[in-house]
Amino acid sequence: MSQKDPVIVWVVGDNTNVGKTTISAALIRALNEQGIATVGFKPYAGARLIDVIDLLEYIADSDGQLVGRDARKLVQASALLSNNWLEVVNPSWRVSHPVRDVSILVRKGSTAIGQRSFLHTRNAGAFWERPDLLKLNAVMKLPLEAIQPIDDRSADTIDFADQSVQVASFNLLRTVEPEIIVCEGAGRLLPTWLGAPAVRHLLFVSFGYLHFFPNIGIEVAHPEGEIEPLTIAAITRKLTGAKRFKTPIPLSSPSGLDQEMDRFIRPIASVCAQWRSIHVR
Repeated sequence: MSQKDPVIVWVVGDNTNVGKTTISAALIRALNEQGIATVGFKPYAGARLIDVIDLLEYIADSDGQLVGRDARKLVQASALLSNNWLEVVNPSWRVSHPVRDVSILVRKGSTAIGQRSFLHTRNAGAFWERPDLLKLNAVMKLPLEAIQPIDDRSADTIDFADQSVQVASFNLLRTVEPEIIVCEGAGRLLPTWLGAPAVRHLLFVSFGYLHFFPNIGIEVAHPEGEIEPLTIAAITRKLTGAKRFKTPIPLSSPSGLDQEMDRFIRPIASVCAQWRSIHVR
């Protein structure tokens, strides 16, 4: 491994909203506090329109970068990055309505890497003609004129069909020379793409517990041309016999959550900092 090749840490879970981003951000903060230059990366992300309407209004009035709360937490956790990196840290963001699999807006890429496009599935096309949406969009300022229809397909394969933005964004992140990149999954999906480097440490969130697999050094590769995203099941077999530590994730009020999680994650961050060389099993 050359000096500038970052160590990869995955934070994945068995569902959405189980604490992956809170843990990822805490790990990034803890590693930076220990003198280990660290950034976050979330290759794929998504949310329902009903959950992000207020955020879209904020985006329209502030930086104009179409990302969710997860990416913002990851960027805020590292002094190496500014808000200009939001769409690089999360190169693909999908907004769905009324259910998860109907994608009304997909932002792929960023202006920072010279490519940014907007898509929606054809079965969502009529949604853009609704008067209530047009009225709402006078505030949200979504790029309606730039959104291109694509064939109906599952929400996850929209992200996975073309992973060039993930590759380009990851390579751009490497230019700030982080020693560690914390890659966060989306729901049950793994944060991987064609050509993704080996995983050094794995943090798996499941049923209120954090399972920590240190020093595993494994690759989770895709066959060329594969467009189906990989789920947790794809890595389970590779973890057979691997050393793990299991601990309950502490509960906290929202006001004290970050402080409590920072305390909780420090010992794990110390282990990640100690083992910073790649070894592929």
